Amino acid sequence: MTLANPRWLIDGMPATNYGYGRTVELAVDVRDFTGGEIVFKLQKTAPAPPLQTKAVVVSPVGPTPTTVTVPVPLTYQWQVLESLPTTYSYYNECCDAGTTLPYRTGAWFLADPVSDDVLFPPLVFTATAAGQPAVTAPVIRRRLPEFVPGNKIELLVDGDEIQASVLAAIAAATDHVHLNWFFFDVKSKIANALIAAAQRGVEVRLLLDIPATAMPEPLGQGIKPGDFQSGLAALEEAGVEVATSGLLVAPLDNLREIKEPEYRERLEVQREYVKRLALTHGGLIGFTAFRNYTDARLSGRLPRLIRETVKSIRDFGSAGIGSPVLLGGCRDHTKMVVVDGRVAFCGGANAQHYYIYDNPIDPAKDATDEMNQAGNTEKWLKWHDCFARYEGPAVHGAQRYFIERWAVSTGQYLSTTLQAFFPPTPNLGPASIKVINNVPGLERDIEAEYLRLFRNSTQRILVENPYVTDDLLAMYLAHAAQIRHLPVDLIVPEKYLDFGIARDLMKARWDALRAAGIALYAYNTHMLHVKVATADGTRSIVSSFNFAKSSSAQLFEHGIVVDDAAFATEIEQKLFAVDRPVSTRVTTSTAPDWNKVKETPMRLLDRIV
Repeated sequence: MTLANPRWLIDGMPATNYGYGRTVELAVDVRDFTGGEIVFKLQKTAPAPPLQTKAVVVSPVGPTPTTVTVPVPLTYQWQVLESLPTTYSYYNECCDAGTTLPYRTGAWFLADPVSDDVLFPPLVFTATAAGQPAVTAPVIRRRLPEFVPGNKIELLVDGDEIQASVLAAIAAATDHVHLNWFFFDVKSKIANALIAAAQRGVEVRLLLDIPATAMPEPLGQGIKPGDFQSGLAALEEAGVEVATSGLLVAPLDNLREIKEPEYRERLEVQREYVKRLALTHGGLIGFTAFRNYTDARLSGRLPRLIRETVKSIRDFGSAGIGSPVLLGGCRDHTKMVVVDGRVAFCGGANAQHYYIYDNPIDPAKDATDEMNQAGNTEKWLKWHDCFARYEGPAVHGAQRYFIERWAVSTGQYLSTTLQAFFPPTPNLGPASIKVINNVPGLERDIEAEYLRLFRNSTQRILVENPYVTDDLLAMYLAHAAQIRHLPVDLIVPEKYLDFGIARDLMKARWDALRAAGIALYAYNTHMLHVKVATADGTRSIVSSFNFAKSSSAQLFEHGIVVDDAAFATEIEQKLFAVDRPVSTRVTTSTAPDWNKVKETPMRLLDRIV
């Protein structure tokens, strides 16, 4: 007997790469077979054991070849980075010992520059019949985001620049405006600009997290329920199509029925992933709550436990993402705008008063003093953040991401071939841009691109991020500083950080980061919400992505990688050259004593946040 011509099929057609959620099969031709089992074995090419084995019983086959196929479920098991060892177990063991994380920088996956085959290992399928040699199908790779040349790009720093540029783009729109914004102030100038655009005949679609935006303090962003409802009604009355992108429980089980096969199959993968998260997190939280409650009752410290729990809920909720992260839900943390398929924006700023304002902030002045100074009409604590604005062929990648998010959130399908959405775009500048997304259970491209940026750098790395609690990313930074002896600057917030648990978890890592040789700076004049990194003065990332486990695995995120020296220089000059002098270099021990906090939810939440 013979097994021959092994091949991959996607939707019944030959394939060289795959996308999550598609119907994937392996086909092999069988001839002169007396019947019995054929064993199919699926594995990754990266150092990892076989991940899947399936035996198929085949009836006797004569001299005429018969094709045998086996389905290959590309589910949550195939999420990016699965084959890479994580460091969370190291961290938890160290916490149990009462010490901070010793970043272990000699792991095998840090030994060589990061390639696609490391981040996204190709899959190999073999088929074997009893007593016969195996036949091996060609490798199959995930369809990866690619750099698109010919774009122009600029950095927008802080709410005044972001607002002015977004308002100008909306005012110039002639066909459509697409917005996907986590928090969105429905009474803002940007909301009024959307109303004006819709009234002059422009198609306007706004995707926002309605439950999170509408939630009052301390769990939300402070908007009055009445103001939110009236603002939302004004948008809809003007013709703006408004949809929600998130719920307090896992949103995927509450979506309208999706009939488009491409989206439906991707949603099935996400549903399974979300259920696993909910079960995992629910078990961890339930066990820890029971243990804490029992310990408190036995030791007579129940009032203290109640106070700590209430504070934790308040702190966790203030981040807006806390409840769904705990419950295993997947909130849409994206901040992006696409106008006429020609101009796009992305970054970390939400469309609310903390982030978007008229008057620029003074980086050297304390936010509280700035808020209270005489003559100031904007009486709130302003946040420091940024956006990227770009034009050119890369905008089409952002448009495709919006269309998918709109489809799975509303059930409405926007054409991916409509010329108005994807107009012919000439080369407009020197920047090559790769649009990257995190989709829970499906893609973790933003995390992968940060790892690639850090590991492949050869000269210097500059990072600003508000929440640094993901040890995999931290290890790559530590490796660059400690093993490759590169200058690594990391700027994070401290005084005005809005998320108390994240502050404690992040500071628990500060000593290890400093010990690795990273120059660590605490930005204390405002809340720093910037999510940017640049390496070697040539390549940069701007996104909505936090260096946190929640962003890596549980939140929808969006961003870009930019290959352009001029843009990297702009980031260094407009952000790092301004922020570093007004930050405090961290030089002393700051780590909390984990033995003293082991009865609080903090150490449990470290596995999630």
